[in-house]
Amino acid sequence: MKFSILIPDAEFPVVHLVVNCISHVKDAEIYLMSSIEDSLIKYSSHIKHFSYYPEDDDKTVWISHINEEQKKYNIDLVMPVFEDGIGAIIKHKELIYFKDRLCLLPSLDNFNTARNKVLLSKHMVINRISCPHSFVLDKDNFENKIFKFPLLIKPSEGTSDGQGICKIFSYEEIKDFFANKNNVNDEYLIEEFIEGYDLSCNVLCKNGEILNFTIQKGIIFKDVEFTSPIGVKFLYNSSLLVEVKRLMKSLDWSGIANIDIRYDYKANNFKILEINPRYWGSLEASFVAGVNFPYLYCLASLGKELMKQEYNCIEYLKLPGLLNAIKKNKWLIFNMMFIKNNTKLKFVFHDPKLNIMRFYVIVKNYFKNKKKSDS
Repeated sequence: MKFSILIPDAEFPVVHLVVNCISHVKDAEIYLMSSIEDSLIKYSSHIKHFSYYPEDDDKTVWISHINEEQKKYNIDLVMPVFEDGIGAIIKHKELIYFKDRLCLLPSLDNFNTARNKVLLSKHMVINRISCPHSFVLDKDNFENKIFKFPLLIKPSEGTSDGQGICKIFSYEEIKDFFANKNNVNDEYLIEEFIEGYDLSCNVLCKNGEILNFTIQKGIIFKDVEFTSPIGVKFLYNSSLLVEVKRLMKSLDWSGIANIDIRYDYKANNFKILEINPRYWGSLEASFVAGVNFPYLYCLASLGKELMKQEYNCIEYLKLPGLLNAIKKNKWLIFNMMFIKNNTKLKFVFHDPKLNIMRFYVIVKNYFKNKKKSDS
């Protein structure tokens, strides 16, 4: 069965991961709508049509463009890929002409709870879901508080790949944090620092029930703290899955999500940290492990019955992760089967036109910057 998909927020970098996954399925036609006119994704061999509309702060204008695209190309399914687009469509759902052609989405209240660390923390405490001890702090009420260090300070919203998260070891560091002019959020979550390690669980849900999932643990990291891993290993853990199921049920979640989790060495249990209510940076890794989340999301949204896809407990490395692994084990460069099937290189030749354009831009910028530095 052929069907068409409109991704209306194709200006976000995660879109190329979504396109890479869906394009492995022959019956899907991909239409993109972006606020970046010269976006490289328009050179992808796997998209049917690329439309440009200038960015407008008025999201109702953006919704009107979606309606235009739906009517013009008879789109079967509208699927935003990032938080801003997902939230805007949920909020202005009534303005969509063909509401039955929207992908599965949570309610606005539950979406806002999921994306806000403070609201989510309170929600988990009320629903007795395992999570770190935390409390709310703003820049005007941290005086005369008693803290147990170390701890983490997290902005309630707006973090990506660990940006904005700080590990604090003293009261003076808290004062310095709030004295920093860049820390302008009104509300922060103060969270206990848990000795342990991080995992994540990726899910596709409908009405609070998990239809498909993968669980992964980081094995190779950048030098910067709190950033996402550049190499992961997939695993299965029933105790972790129980907590994620309870969380998704409590939110009556519909759609996709990436849940960050911490294993607590002392308590010997898993604690939910936060939810990314959007597609995630290691989406291609899940595809390689055996679960094509974007395609399954489309099928579920179109009302198709889904079979749970078993995933393989493999390792997957992004290109920086592959280089890191080769530095530690030079023999890995001869393991061509692993490099071909378990790394980002699997997708390089899947979309040659796009990757040639990327290489051209990289070379062009290199010589442009070199010329500037020489002058």
